[in-house]
Amino acid sequence: MSIPISTKLKWISENEGKLVFWCAGCKSLHYVWVKPNGNRPCWTWNQDGEKPTFTPLILLEGFHDPTDDNKNIENGIYEWKPMRYHSFITDGMIRYLSDCNHDLAGQTIPLTQLPEYEES
Repeated sequence: MSIPISTKLKWISENEGKLVFWCAGCKSLHYVWVKPNGNRPCWTWNQDGEKPTFTPLILLEGFHDPTDDNKNIENGIYEWKPMRYHSFITDGMIRYLSDCNHDLAGQTIPLTQLPEYEES
């Protein structure tokens, strides 16, 4: 169960230090860990739910789930679309770096409100 910190951040696991935020560019949720644990990445966080700052920058690469809004259908077959999210989040603003592969690459926008979503 997630625990709201603000309209922009939720704890997915407070014990593990796992936070979630919404990426308007990727149109999906992204996670960051703010408590060290083994070899996984860890970010520092200013503890501000409305105007968070995470350091260092955040780089996420992978594929969009073919069942989400980013699906690509060719000949009736879902294809996995590559995803590259690369940004700085400072004082509640996301500065998308130019190598992101979405329409907000190179722009800076406020961190947006989390949408309603079902947890799995």
